[in-house]
Amino acid sequence: MNAPDLAFDKPHVGPLDWRVLLRWLRKDGVLGEEVARATEKRFHGTDSRQHPLVRIAGLGLQRDKEPGKGRVLDIEALTEWLAGRVKLPYVRIDPLKVDVGRVAEVMSISYAERRKACR
Repeated sequence: MNAPDLAFDKPHVGPLDWRVLLRWLRKDGVLGEEVARATEKRFHGTDSRQHPLVRIAGLGLQRDKEPGKGRVLDIEALTEWLAGRVKLPYVRIDPLKVDVGRVAEVMSISYAERRKACR
């Protein structure tokens, strides 16, 4: 029996970064070792203001493990995977079904602009 990999088993504290996400994607078998290493090389030494999920999704990588093998890891797939990994329910908000009037009652336009919730 293999000894546990403490780097993988240690709980993460703080903001997400692409290194943590790649490590988890590799551990969960979503990405293969070779693809994860190539992605690390591509991102290494560059900073980005993009959210790490958006950054990874922009690469068009494909899931390496069943179920969903070959499925493109777009932002939706990555968000669903991450919710499952941290044991939170995955809820997709359909922008066409959002009651904008009710949202505007509880969120100021300046807050929405700062949080980039509107365009």
